[in-house]
This record gives sequence, structure tokens and C-alpha cells, in this order.
Amino acid sequence: MKRAFLVFTSLLLLPSVVSASTVLASYDFSDGLGPTSVGDGISASSVSVTGATLIFPTLYSGNPSPAVAARNWLGGRNDNRYYGFSITNVSVATVLVNGISMDLRNESPGIGPTEFAVTSSADGFQTDLVVSSLDWTTRAWVHVDQEMNFLLGSGQTLEFRVTGWGANSIPPQGGHLLMDNVAVTAVPEPASHLVMAWLAIGGLLLRRRIGCVPWR
Repeated sequence: MKRAFLVFTSLLLLPSVVSASTVLASYDFSDGLGPTSVGDGISASSVSVTGATLIFPTLYSGNPSPAVAARNWLGGRNDNRYYGFSITNVSVATVLVNGISMDLRNESPGIGPTEFAVTSSADGFQTDLVVSSLDWTTRAWVHVDQEMNFLLGSGQTLEFRVTGWGANSIPPQGGHLLMDNVAVTAVPEPASHLVMAWLAIGGLLLRRRIGCVPWR
């Protein structure tokens, strides 16, 4: 019973332990499409565009750093059109990825893309981390700040994709989807080690309970 109480108490303390985050990779496009900063034990790809038309450098202002822009987000959603970038864990330790953030907005000509979604390879791009709309009347920046809970093992790569849709064909390729201030974050060490240790202890005690081993 005493052990169960200790595990329960530890789990209650988890939010205070893991509330801080460290940046694994960031992009502000002030010096190209590559990462602006990369954390220890991490490598990060440049941002690329698939199925749309990359425009970089762009004439449109960022938020406030330069932004990357792309066109050809016409019609309904098409997940074969996207911005893509990835991080790879090149350390021997497992990394607990806990968030993705970025700023997005649309731009003329026409109304520009009116919807966007963010997906990741954590589940094979099957579900949306974020799906939301962009206001073509104000061209206001939309800030994305999405929590995650993904264990990135040694040598493993995590890819993110950002897709837009809903642009009209004025002119033929439609308006732009602008992206700026991208950041992927993680639970800093040693907090991530504490989380995994606590979960392991909880699992061990649960197995003892199921196996009818007496609690002391």
C-alpha cells in the first residue's frame, strides 16, 4: 500500500516536473530554409514544399522575421500538397517530444488558402494535430501551439507536414500560405528520464498487483 501511495503521489507531481520545455529545432527563415537553431543530439532538415509552388524569399512580411511562402493550394484538401520538415534523434537517449508551434497566414492574390492542417509521422499522418481556418479578409497571423506526447527513440525521425486548401484560382495558382516561427519542443532532461522511470515503476507495481504478489 505504501508503494502504491508513493507512485500515486509521484504521478500527481508530473505536471510541475515537465511543465518547462526545451527547443529541439526552430525555424525563423532569416537565413534560408534550414533550421535557425538545433538542440543537442538532434539533427533537423530544411523546410521543403511538395505539390505546391515554393516562393522564397517572399515579398510578404513575416511575424516579424522573414516567412516562407508557397502557392497552389486550390480547391479542397489534398494531403499530397504540404510544407515538410523533420527532426532526427542522433543521441543514444530517448527524447520526449511535447509540442509543435508555428505562425500561419494567407495572402493574395485572390482569397488565398482558407484552411490548414498539421500532421506528423508519429501516426503515419493519419490524424490532424491541428486543423483550423485562415481569415482572408484580415490576413491575420494564426498562432499554432499544439501539445504532443511522442517518445523519439535513438536514430528515429519525426516528420511534420503543413497543408492548406481553399484558395481560388486568381490568378491560376491562387494565393499564398505563409509560415513563420516554427518550433519543435521536448521535455528537458532529466525530467524526461524521471517521467519514464515513474511510468516504469507504475507498470511494475501494477504487474505485481495483477500477479497477486502481496503488497507491503
